[in-house]
Amino acid sequence: MMNRNPMLAGMDACPPSIRVMEKLLKVVQQLSATHDLQSVMDIVRHSVRQLTGSDGATFVLRDGNPSLFS
Repeated sequence: MMNRNPMLAGMDACPPSIRVMEKLLKVVQQLSATHDLQSVMDIVRHSVRQLTGSDGATFVLRDGNPSLFS
């Protein structure tokens, strides 16, 4: 996939760390446009799996004293 943004031209030839930072920036942009917990969880779960190769992610939601694991 080629970058169409002129500021990012040639990113495909950049070191892997630059590509990871570009992906993280996209994730942050998606999260900043999200307004519900389920969407946040979906974005994070997908991104973590893509960036790290993990099987998933765990969320700990604090609601007063009890912690809810999702």
